[in-house]
Amino acid sequence: MSEDSSERPAFKSVDAYYAIARTLQVKKEYQRALFYLALALRQDDKHIPSYLLRSFCYMLLCETDKALADVKTVLQYEPKNPHALLLLAEIYYLRGDFEEALTTFHQGVKLRPTIDHFMVGVHKCEAAIHNSCNDCKILLTPELDLTEFYLRAFPPKKQAKASKRICNKAAKSESTDDVGAWPPERPRDMQLQLMKQSFSDFSYLSNLFSAESEYKSVRKLLLYNYPHKANIIIAFKLGSP
Repeated sequence: MSEDSSERPAFKSVDAYYAIARTLQVKKEYQRALFYLALALRQDDKHIPSYLLRSFCYMLLCETDKALADVKTVLQYEPKNPHALLLLAEIYYLRGDFEEALTTFHQGVKLRPTIDHFMVGVHKCEAAIHNSCNDCKILLTPELDLTEFYLRAFPPKKQAKASKRICNKAAKSESTDDVGAWPPERPRDMQLQLMKQSFSDFSYLSNLFSAESEYKSVRKLLLYNYPHKANIIIAFKLGSP
């Protein structure tokens, strides 16, 4: 909420504004919390808790540039503030700057080893860096040759086409192997009992299925000439006895 909004400040104390902002932050009303934090910092431009809370609200709103500006202001006043270091590391991690976040988490571990969040941050940054490297077993030679990295990331087109052909051949072979034998027909008496009035059409059309190789072309012909009965006739034709 901006400062020119309809909400009018009810207190003049910095601590009162901060308490209101803290309550709004717990309720996840971050924009309103920012409004009261601005009032608090207007009263005292060196109020460390207000800077930290405002930076935290900006981080939750994914406004990382503003969050970094506030937390760095705190570190200018108090370079060894553990809460500011933890918040700075989390902001770096949110931005994807895993190396900077890892360095900051390590600083926090040295400064305040009793805070478990620093060690947890170290582990999650190491995991994020490892996942972003894909295959970390590839070592960079002293000649700084990046060919192996490039080939791993962008395989040659011929190799990619060859792999696609192999996959297609395997898929075709599997599809042909999965096709079963042509199912036997039902007995004539059973078909007559089941189809009743449609049996005359069935007896005529069943002759078209004599050759297995012509199945696809015949099915297209049936769907064109008998769109309402073709599927029924095919279903009875393919049914098991």
